[in-house]
Amino acid sequence: MPKTLTGAAGTFPSQTAPIASEPRTAGSVEASLQNAADRTQYLYDRLLYVDPTRSGARRIRRFETEAALKASTDYQDGTVAILKGKGLYEYIATSAETPVSPRVLQPDDNAGAGRWRLVMLDLIGGSNGLAQLNASGKVATTDLEAAGGGLKIAQGSIAMGRVADLIADAQALSASIAPNTTQAIADLTLEFASVQLGDRLVYQATIESYAATTDYVSFRVKRTDPAAGVVYSGRMQFHASDAREQRKLHPLLMVHQATLAGLYKFEVQIETHTTNASNVACTLGYARLEVLRP
Repeated sequence: MPKTLTGAAGTFPSQTAPIASEPRTAGSVEASLQNAADRTQYLYDRLLYVDPTRSGARRIRRFETEAALKASTDYQDGTVAILKGKGLYEYIATSAETPVSPRVLQPDDNAGAGRWRLVMLDLIGGSNGLAQLNASGKVATTDLEAAGGGLKIAQGSIAMGRVADLIADAQALSASIAPNTTQAIADLTLEFASVQLGDRLVYQATIESYAATTDYVSFRVKRTDPAAGVVYSGRMQFHASDAREQRKLHPLLMVHQATLAGLYKFEVQIETHTTNASNVACTLGYARLEVLRP
């Protein structure tokens, strides 16, 4: 009567066989057959966990916390693991990157090369990728594209639909312009190189005050762009004899919807005239360029 051997999956026993001098009986081979049944059941249970429906691997080792992943000593080059709430990690044996949570993690038992690296890391902080936020949850100033004298960047105002918010604050500066001269004010110049088709650009600037001894002074905005080359706003003209005009804030505004992608540059021009008897003194205000993307 055959005996049914039931495999036990709890262990993975060493395989045995009868020795040459052992009598050839059913009992002499039962232990080896039982060991084989146990091994088979063990492997079956492991495969059932990884591939329950025979349609492909479904499970990767998972760690509940970052500390648990770093504490693991079971890794080889190319090992993949899931960290709960963070993403998929690959162990790269040659990596010596500075550990930065959660992007790059170093095993606790490895002081040399070898890092757990967040998969798709190249999309963070890389070319055409996602900006990496600093410890304050802001985009680093060096990662925001802008140029201009005395430039400051209002990081906190970056929101959905607004891809750039650049501010040049020149309130403590002044310009001295000779008679019959048109001069661009570098401290109120702002540019953005990554404008896309359809972006709306809003440039605002102010001249806080001016002093012209004999004739009027004009202000205007100059825009340089890949579509039209150079475009000017209308002139704002003020006469020297009007003391109130000299003391008030003079706002300038230019709004444009981009018809070509590329670099857009905005600057303020101050124009004096032949009959100005001496240099015109202007106190600069501020300039702001917003790039809004629909």
